[in-house]
Amino acid sequence: MIAAYSGADKVGVTKIDRRWIFDTVCLNGLDPGPPEIKHIVIKDVEQPSENDKEFVLPESVQYAIVIINVQPRALTQIAPSSIPSVASTNQGYAQGGLTAVALAQAIRSLGYVAIPCMNSTAMSVPLAIDAGLGELGRLGYLITPEWGPHVRIDKVLTNLPLKPDKPISFGVTEYCEQCGICATECPSGAICPDKKRSFAPPPSAIPCGNPGALKWYIDGKKCSRWWAESGAPCSNCMHICPYTAATLGDGFEGKEPDPETFWDLKTTAYGRRGIDY
Repeated sequence: MIAAYSGADKVGVTKIDRRWIFDTVCLNGLDPGPPEIKHIVIKDVEQPSENDKEFVLPESVQYAIVIINVQPRALTQIAPSSIPSVASTNQGYAQGGLTAVALAQAIRSLGYVAIPCMNSTAMSVPLAIDAGLGELGRLGYLITPEWGPHVRIDKVLTNLPLKPDKPISFGVTEYCEQCGICATECPSGAICPDKKRSFAPPPSAIPCGNPGALKWYIDGKKCSRWWAESGAPCSNCMHICPYTAATLGDGFEGKEPDPETFWDLKTTAYGRRGIDY
C-alpha cells in the first residue's frame, strides 16, 4: 500500500541473493579518465555507512522491495534516440527515484533500515525476476506480463521482515527463441541474434556481460556507445518488442503517432495512470 501510494505501478519482494549485489561502485562513470572505485561490503553493523574506500551494508539487510514504473508509451514510439525517447526514459527514472526514496523514508519511520537504489548497489533485473515481476527477455530487460519491457526498475533494500514473492513463468524464453526482432532492429547490433542462450558472453561483451547465467548476452559497450554518439537514449528494443505492443496496444504499433494524436494524449503528472499507453 505504501509503495503504491508513493507512485509504484507494481511491487514485488524477494530475499536478497548476494550474487546480485555489486562488488564495487564507480564514482566517475561519465569521466573518460581512470575509474574512481569504492567497494560495497556487508558487515555486522546497525546502519549503512560510507567512508573513503567502502560503502557498508548491514548484515541485517536481507530483503529487496522491487518497484516497477511504466514509461509513457507514445514517447517511446518516436525512437530511436529522439527528444521524446529522452523524455520517456528520464520520466521513468524520475518517477522510480521519487517512489523509492518515499518508500524508504516510510520504512525508516517504522524504525527499520531502508536503502533506496536505482541502478546502483545491486542488479535490478535479477532482483525483479526473483520478486516475481517478470522474466528476462532477449533484449536484456525485464519483460512483465502487464507492460512487456516498457518499465523502469528501482528497489529498496531493507531489514524490514517481509514475505518474499515467487518467480513467475509465462513463456518469455520460448517466445524470444523464435522472435529475435529486437536483435534485428537494434541500431547498435548489441543484442544477441542467436536462437539459443549461452552461459558465456561473447568476447566483445566482456566485462559487461556478468558471465555465468544462462541468457542472451548484451554487448553493453556497443549499446552505450550508440547512446553517446546519437546523443539520446535509444529505447528501440523496448518499443519494438511484441510484448510491448501486446500489452500496451495503442492502435499505431510499428509506426509513429500522427502529431494530432500525439499532442492530444491524456496524461497525468508523471504520465502514469490515465495515459493512453
